[in-house]
Amino acid sequence: MLVLLEYNDIRLSFSQEELISLGFDIAKGMFNIQDIIIWIDNHKINR
Repeated sequence: MLVLLEYNDIRLSFSQEELISLGFDIAKGMFNIQDIIIWIDNHKINR
């Protein structure tokens, strides 16, 4: 996901803990597509 975002010129700012938490939440089925989109929007770096 991060590689594709970077390829499409979308930059994010996040801590390692936030990234790990995202991965665990996805793996546990706690995050759906809409939750991931919100997470990306909340971590986007505006240029």
